[in-house]
Amino acid sequence: MNIAILGAPGCVGRTIIKRLLDSSQHKIIASYRMEEEIPKDIQNDRLIWKQVDLLNPSSAENFLQGSDVLIYLIHSLGAKILKSSIYGLQILRAMQRRTSALKRSFTSVALFLTAGMCLLILSAG
Repeated sequence: MNIAILGAPGCVGRTIIKRLLDSSQHKIIASYRMEEEIPKDIQNDRLIWKQVDLLNPSSAENFLQGSDVLIYLIHSLGAKILKSSIYGLQILRAMQRRTSALKRSFTSVALFLTAGMCLLILSAG
């Protein structure tokens, strides 16, 4: 399974990546905005880092290409792009519509909320 992670360089994203690499054979597609965000301590043949700009539809589509599961980490307190988790969900819906144009759709949704953080997991049908 190919797992895409948006928000991968953050604390939660790094933890998820490490756990997936240690406990599964899944391929991970991890996002970054600026190259200096890529953690030097997490490298693996099953881990691919891709630059993504969520405000650019073709960039978002390119990032999602080939993914079966999307883990979307939203930090609504400090993110420049996402002013609120509602706006983040709107972006996700837009990305979901765009992926259907690629003959893909996410059919399962899991949402986890903590203080200042929203973890949303979408899986392809």
